[in-house]
Amino acid sequence: MSIGPFKVHPKEPTFSVSPLGVVPKKLPGEFPLICNLSYSLGSSVNDYISAQLATKHYATVQKAISFVKSAQSV
Repeated sequence: MSIGPFKVHPKEPTFSVSPLGVVPKKLPGEFPLICNLSYSLGSSVNDYISAQLATKHYATVQKAISFVKSAQSV
């Protein structure tokens, strides 16, 4: 649900606000929307996302080599 804009910040404990902005691109008339989901520290939208759901794990070079070797033997 989207509500606002607000002249005064609502004093609700579960209310999170992220600033929006636009940045001009190289081509005239292009302005991508910027949404800062990390604002403000300790009460941002991102603060309520479990670290387990947002953690990235990259494959190692050794794992990539093992995938290539196993594909060659097929």
